[in-house]
Amino acid sequence: MSKYFKRFFAVLVTFTLTLSLFPSLRVNAADEVASGKCGTNLTWSLDSKGTLTISGTGEMYELSWVTDVPWYENRFSINDVIIEEGATSIGCMFFYNCVNLNAITIPDSVTSISENAFWGCNGLETIAIPNSVTSIGVGSFASCSSLKTVTIPDNVTKIENQTFLGCVSLENVTVPNKITSIGAQAFDLCSSLEFVSIPNSVTSIGESAFSRCKSLESITIPDSVTSIGGSVFYGCTSLESITIPDSVTSIGDYAFRDCTSLEAITIPDSVTSIDKFAFYDCTSLESITIPDSVTSIGDYTFANCTYLKSILLPGNCSMGTGVFRDCNADLKLYYYYDATYTTDGNGEVMGNARSYYGDELTITPKTYFVVNQVTYKDANGKEGTIYPDADGKYYMPDSDSSLEVTVSFKHITADVRFLSE
Repeated sequence: MSKYFKRFFAVLVTFTLTLSLFPSLRVNAADEVASGKCGTNLTWSLDSKGTLTISGTGEMYELSWVTDVPWYENRFSINDVIIEEGATSIGCMFFYNCVNLNAITIPDSVTSISENAFWGCNGLETIAIPNSVTSIGVGSFASCSSLKTVTIPDNVTKIENQTFLGCVSLENVTVPNKITSIGAQAFDLCSSLEFVSIPNSVTSIGESAFSRCKSLESITIPDSVTSIGGSVFYGCTSLESITIPDSVTSIGDYAFRDCTSLEAITIPDSVTSIDKFAFYDCTSLESITIPDSVTSIGDYTFANCTYLKSILLPGNCSMGTGVFRDCNADLKLYYYYDATYTTDGNGEVMGNARSYYGDELTITPKTYFVVNQVTYKDANGKEGTIYPDADGKYYMPDSDSSLEVTVSFKHITADVRFLSE
């Protein structure tokens, strides 16, 4: 061994011993700046690099006030959170307004995330929620303005009210097949959300659930949903098309208000009511057919639909104030209703049509009404459509039995002022 190597080795040993005697001279990864308890069997520690570590077992405390959060005074210093295996819940408001939080590790032992848990965590871009989680509380991720993508675990059955309210950067969300309801304002103001798939397990969609989702272009509502709540798609200015299933019986107030790109919509026969302002200011809507199942249309439902040119309405439908106020001046309203009778007798039916025994069917519509369609069904269940000849007369097809004939009429008018008062 050379004398130089011996000298180097002696210096190295001396330096190591000095560090062991004076810990303050060591290069420390991070120092603890605060610590305490956050559950009966849980402790927390925050280091100088902004890492909050939660250790132990069991649930976090459930708090009544945000100022009761154990690290409330240090919330702006938290950059990332490590929840170690053993913790079973994330407490109410525990990371409320931790604006510099940009990463969190959640273990498989966690089963619940309480309300407002991550409210206002503006630095959080993504979060991995383990499948062990079965419930996510109201407003859990509200106002997480940088959150871009999130996958809801398969075992969660409900998206609570305001869960993602104001997540303006959220582009993609995966909704599992066990979700049965989407709460009020669940995705309100998610202005970057372009697409969302609603599974068939969903039976209810709360008020304003997707309101002001300005990038949402299309959406399909599953057959399991029975009603479209108030303001559900209010202000979805990019929404061009939507499919409403036959299961829906009502369309709530303001449901599609300010959907300025919506060009067409089909309302199924199952719908019985359309509430006020439902299609207000849908300035790209050109035509719409209201099925005869609808018995009431609320105030200002189609007001300010400036491009609307024609609408087919049931003859027995009651309408509120200003239903067509400020619409296209050339808007034509088409009313229709049906009259059914048999051809083996004679007599006036509802004052709209008269039938005589024989081949020729004489139809006399009311004033301002015209025939829309004539269909028949014989005793054997055979059905068909009867078309007029060149002279506009209707002749019965050959049949060994009497025919049940249905005549559909429509009323045409270009004068809508009486509905715009």
